[in-house]
Amino acid sequence: AGNGAALGQGLAALGRASMAIFLAHILVASGVRIVLAKVFGISNPWPHLIVGIAAGTLLPWWLWRAVQGRPAMGLFELPVAWRRRLAGTGQPRPEAVARPS
Repeated sequence: AGNGAALGQGLAALGRASMAIFLAHILVASGVRIVLAKVFGISNPWPHLIVGIAAGTLLPWWLWRAVQGRPAMGLFELPVAWRRRLAGTGQPRPEAVARPS
């Protein structure tokens, strides 16, 4: 049961950082692809997939953790005005609710 809880906590941490991962993964994965191809001359797709996925997930996650509580965190969050507007509603907008005919 301990391993399952640790896995769940790890996945939850990645979930909290999902916006940062989504926004930054393309820069990291592209950089990894360029380094593997141009610097190391690797053309086999498997190292590109494995290293690209690992780096494209973990480096943005580490970046997200590093900017917690700093002004740079604004790169990975909704603007304050949007957060205030969306806070506390918990309900879909009335126009977004399907009504039977």
